[in-house]
Amino acid sequence: MSTSIPAYLKADSVAVITGAALGGIGYEIASICLKRFSMKTVLVDQSQSALEVTSNALIADGVDESNIVTRNVDVSDAKEVQDLANDVFQQYGKVDFLVLNAGKSVPSKSYGGDLESWTKLMSVNFGGVLNGTQAFVERMVAQDSPAGVVVTGSKQGITNPPGNPAYNASKAAVKSLTESLAHDLIPTKVSAHLLVPGYTYTKLTTGGGAEREVDASKKPQAAWSAAQVAEELFSRLNEFYIICPDNDVKWELDQARMRYNLDDILLKRPALSRWNPEYAEAYNQFAAKETGKK
Repeated sequence: MSTSIPAYLKADSVAVITGAALGGIGYEIASICLKRFSMKTVLVDQSQSALEVTSNALIADGVDESNIVTRNVDVSDAKEVQDLANDVFQQYGKVDFLVLNAGKSVPSKSYGGDLESWTKLMSVNFGGVLNGTQAFVERMVAQDSPAGVVVTGSKQGITNPPGNPAYNASKAAVKSLTESLAHDLIPTKVSAHLLVPGYTYTKLTTGGGAEREVDASKKPQAAWSAAQVAEELFSRLNEFYIICPDNDVKWELDQARMRYNLDDILLKRPALSRWNPEYAEAYNQFAAKETGKK
């Protein structure tokens, strides 16, 4: 669904984007802010070397260097994020577009002494969003001008597929927080949006290093590029749930999957029955009916 361009996407507006290093969705969002809207854009990442490579790539692509600011910040550290907010508001006096995109993925298990993986994922994926909203949003509301907050979630935080429970739980928490944020912002001029990518070819999904660009020639056919996700975001900033398709999964299948998961509760089925062998045929029939495929 297309939308008119929000008033805060314009020259001299200020964007702050976490997880903005080359090779990911944050980078592509930053590129649009800089190239299309000439916004002052603060690129935030944990790796200083990655930020240097990212800045150089943007400048080589024709971006005005004076619009780029880089900040090396660990988003899981509340003080570092608060210091970032203090510095940005001191320098610019405002933040018009906040994108809380930083995230990580490591393997995890639901039991068996895997506390370290859980701590890492929750502290970055959820803690980074919590620290960002606490540090920035109140002052964005006080500006009393149109502004936007985008939080990157995951379909895994909605349907909870087996395989990486800590990642799923962190993104489910992100979804819950962002929903509450959007509701609490109703009386204000600030809007919140949950960006939910589909299968996307990024440094996170490939395990590539932050200092180098993702090799586009190796992108699987099923995956979208990070640039496609960024374009989808900017075309749908009139929506809260910006759930992206990919080249294999369209909106109708996403709807079917979410409905089937919720029906586990309503129909008193076992948890995650979609992946339970006893319910495999029932799910396949349901999905075929919902998507119009026989």
